[in-house]
Amino acid sequence: MSTFLGHALVGVGLAAVGLGRAKSPLLRHPLLWMAGAFLGVLPDFDIVVFRFFGHAWAPSGHRGPSHTLGAALAVALALAGVGALFRARLTDIGRICGTAFAIVYTHALMDALCGAGRGVALAWPFSDVAWLSPVRLLPGAAWSRAVPDLVELFGTAHNLSVLGGEMLIFGPPALAAAVWAHLGSRRESERGELTGEND
Repeated sequence: MSTFLGHALVGVGLAAVGLGRAKSPLLRHPLLWMAGAFLGVLPDFDIVVFRFFGHAWAPSGHRGPSHTLGAALAVALALAGVGALFRARLTDIGRICGTAFAIVYTHALMDALCGAGRGVALAWPFSDVAWLSPVRLLPGAAWSRAVPDLVELFGTAHNLSVLGGEMLIFGPPALAAAVWAHLGSRRESERGELTGEND
């Protein structure tokens, strides 16, 4: 599976693209884009549940319901509720929901493209079929246990090479997306100051 680094970098890149040129100055703030890193690794919190609560709370183990269409929709709808609670504009709520959905669902797609493990039920709850690329299109870390830990992640040459590969594959696009969004945000701020439209 992809590591937290790959998922976090993709999350930051998607957040920058999705939110970086919004009308709202709050959504254009780079710190909010960093929330994309959290959303990028959020599905893997099933590992924490599995480790501390066992099969009773995570019967399907890792890559279960948190790695699905249903989970991505649930996160998007939850953030829509938060946006409505704070009376955000509908366009901003739409941006937030679309960006969050893309980040969380991309996590599941990335794990399916690693070509290892038992697959990912991408269409759950509409289908239980587990999808797995027949060819490894992305580098994947190797674990000796069902629930990996940081010692194993950083303790093998293979996994360290996966981290380096993810930095090379996902780092430049994430950086490019952040720069693109930052430049657009500056132009949007300057335009708002000139027209008096900025919040």
